[in-house]
Amino acid sequence: MQKSNYLYEIHMIRAISCLMILVIHVTGSYYYIHDQHHVWYTSFFNQISRYGINLFIMISGFLLFYHKKQKGFDAKHYWKSRTSKVIIPFVAFTIFYQIITALYNGHSNFTFSFDYFYSMVYLGDGFYHLWFFSLVLQFYLLFPLLQRWSNSKKQWNIMLVGSLFVQLIFLKIVPLYFHWDKVYLFNWIYYFILGGYLAQYWIPIRDWIQSHPKTNLVLASLVMADGLWTFYRIHTIVEHRIENMISVPILFVVLIGVYPKVKQWKTVDKTLTFIGEYSMGIYVMHPLYIYYATYMPKFFWNPTSIFFTFLFYLLVSILSLKLFERVPYYQYVIPIPKVKNEIKA
Repeated sequence: MQKSNYLYEIHMIRAISCLMILVIHVTGSYYYIHDQHHVWYTSFFNQISRYGINLFIMISGFLLFYHKKQKGFDAKHYWKSRTSKVIIPFVAFTIFYQIITALYNGHSNFTFSFDYFYSMVYLGDGFYHLWFFSLVLQFYLLFPLLQRWSNSKKQWNIMLVGSLFVQLIFLKIVPLYFHWDKVYLFNWIYYFILGGYLAQYWIPIRDWIQSHPKTNLVLASLVMADGLWTFYRIHTIVEHRIENMISVPILFVVLIGVYPKVKQWKTVDKTLTFIGEYSMGIYVMHPLYIYYATYMPKFFWNPTSIFFTFLFYLLVSILSLKLFERVPYYQYVIPIPKVKNEIKA
């Protein structure tokens, strides 16, 4: 039997996560352009897409621990890779978006102060989406320590249970006594460790869920029911809600289970694989174009045109990335992973 070293299911999930985040930002722009008002379906899509960040973090943990399991941990290669894929792009786009903001506003808030650099580097306040780079960088700094504890089932069980309790403390107890910010690593640690945990048992999990479509349908129904009920009840599905610690892992498994069906639709499969490859590039580029949303024709922000608007920003982001590929050493600014050839397992 032939297997692929390229994790198509995981990259499909990464594509879906990327699209969810784009939906959040496009519908968020609609909200502010319309004096902080939604129609019901722009509000619904804005909220139901909030699973995207959590899925992205699970994918980060999955890929790091999966690579470690397959090839071991080489500190020199690891830090070289993280520098080119995360640190340099984070710094470059922080500077880039600060320049864009200064040009748009006519002034800069740059100062040689600790508070400014703390805000830019740790909180990721260079632009509204760069906080995620700071969060991912924190996980990358922690991973060399965590990977030493990932050599046995007992260690994995301890890490998983420990991360669960730590995240619960940071989500429920810490906000009562201290300042809370979404960029804090321990608000998301459970998703990262769980992604790594699933990577240890990738083949049996994938094969089992893909061979039990009825079970997958039940799990999908549970996630849909949770999202619909929460939206109906309070109209908000925030990324850091406690229920997501159950719903997001289920959704992750559900998406793995539906991949064989997706694969049958070759155009959809190729499109999602392509978006998965370019997901981080789309993530860093699309806010640039959305930033100038008020300059777009009025029909762009008509509620009936919101799908077209979403598609426009997706295509423009991809086109700009394809142009970027013509620039020497582009991969050190916008990392775009390449699809590896299939090999026998």
